[in-house]
Amino acid sequence: MWEDPSAGPFLQAMIFSVTGESDALDALLPVLLGAGPGSTSDHKHNHESVSLEGVPVDLRVALLEGKGGSRLMEAALKVAHADMLAEIYTRFFRTRMAQLSAHPIANFVVQSFLSATKEPAQVRMVLAELEPEMGSLLKQRRGGVVAALVAATGRLGSAQKEACKALARAVTVCGAEEEAAAAAAYKAVVPVLLTLEARGAMGSQFDALAAVLRLKPLSTLGCAILKVVMSYPAECLQLFADSLTSLPEEHTVCVASDPGGAHVIESFVEGNAPLGMKKRLLSKLKSHFAEIAMSGGAGVRLVETCYKWGDMGIKEVVAAELMPIEKELAKSKTGTFLLQRCGLTELKKQPEQWKAKESTRTKMRDEFRQMFSDRNNGPAMEVAASASTAKGEKRGAQHETKLRAEESAVKKDATSNSKGKVKTGDGHASATSVPKTPKAGKKAKPNPTPSKTPLARAAAALQAAELAAHASQKKSKTMKKNERRKRKRQEGGVGGDGAHAAANVPKQPATPASAECAPSSAASTPPKKHQGIHHQNTQRTPKTHNKDKLQSTEVMLESFLSASGPNKRRKGKK
Repeated sequence: MWEDPSAGPFLQAMIFSVTGESDALDALLPVLLGAGPGSTSDHKHNHESVSLEGVPVDLRVALLEGKGGSRLMEAALKVAHADMLAEIYTRFFRTRMAQLSAHPIANFVVQSFLSATKEPAQVRMVLAELEPEMGSLLKQRRGGVVAALVAATGRLGSAQKEACKALARAVTVCGAEEEAAAAAAYKAVVPVLLTLEARGAMGSQFDALAAVLRLKPLSTLGCAILKVVMSYPAECLQLFADSLTSLPEEHTVCVASDPGGAHVIESFVEGNAPLGMKKRLLSKLKSHFAEIAMSGGAGVRLVETCYKWGDMGIKEVVAAELMPIEKELAKSKTGTFLLQRCGLTELKKQPEQWKAKESTRTKMRDEFRQMFSDRNNGPAMEVAASASTAKGEKRGAQHETKLRAEESAVKKDATSNSKGKVKTGDGHASATSVPKTPKAGKKAKPNPTPSKTPLARAAAALQAAELAAHASQKKSKTMKKNERRKRKRQEGGVGGDGAHAAANVPKQPATPASAECAPSSAASTPPKKHQGIHHQNTQRTPKTHNKDKLQSTEVMLESFLSASGPNKRRKGKK
């Protein structure tokens, strides 16, 4: 039934339709895998009771080594929960990993299992079984199993050091008996992986270092393995980092210009390798950044990564090399983004400002790296530090050059406002920000002393940038508001005398009826005598008291009532 061209896809779709439903998976998967319906009937809601003990041996072979059965097993591995994966591993894979990994069909099922497992113990058991056979698997072009195993150790953070040692031994020795020969060949571990597919075709006279220059493109599988290894902790990737940084300059540039090799170097620069090794590798790429950027999208991404994580010297070298090819890079989307990231336009106009901005970014990133790299070797802290510095750069990039001047202006405003209330032009007193005094019975909290840690300095710089931005924005709003008021005064200057006349009108008692009809009569026939009343409050303080607003409203109402006359009020009563 699995081999049928119509039934096989239908069964796979049935398995995917119950993804995430544990009860349905416990009832369906044992039946499809040949265990029978009675294996989970007694304990339907207990995943530990799931058993595949009744699967015949020939059926297991068909599920793992047949074309239709292997696809069905891969679908089951993708949706199975942890207990079901443990049962499948026990019944189908355990003690048979080496044999299944060498099979032309079953090796894909092994890769699916390694991609689906979430248990570090299972990964360690698989590594213990496959470690002696890694060299033969690479020779037989079964490197996909090795790549899946390396990826599983990196994803789960388990047995990474053992996986690196087994991979290096498999790549360099491949069956040799002398350990001295293996130690001498460890320097060639990266070139061998970069030319993994070409090794079998060239035979025993294979020279991996020379093949790096001749082979185009480099091995996709080997580059994928190296990319994962370069993201391991520093104590695990020491052997591979030494091999990569020991490549000659010509070979390093060749690897960086290849799409797969560019991803390897990018992962190395962003990873947890020692800083000295990163500088040694970047120094070999000097005077070649333009060539790497013109090699394609992967090369552009690598140049951007080198610019991002390099020191100030590397940033200046990258910017200087990209200037002659600015027009060519601007034709592509990735090249345009690289030019914006490097800030070439600002570098041409204001080189000193560009240098100050980039040095601030580099210093902030180095401080974050110094604080967090010693505590945690994982790349997550580097990503968090990069995200934090990116936010700070975005907020303070526009105000870095004017930061000192705006800080002094803010301090002057704070000192002038802290003296108390300030009188405005019309005689009103506007309240300013006066520091609050502590209430009776409560002790005032002392101001903490400023910390001298790099994190505190970075936070203080960001806070000062935000304060300066807020002050400049508030200043621009105030200027626009004053301009609008001045324009209104100029437009209403004809009726300016009427405002003072209306302010001196004696108060008259107003009845409720007259108050109701006053707005309608005033809207229909606006009085000519009191046109200036609309410009009475042109000069207002920033904070006007409620009593002043109430008095001005009463004056306006009395003026309208006196202008409407007694005849109109009688009509309104009717």
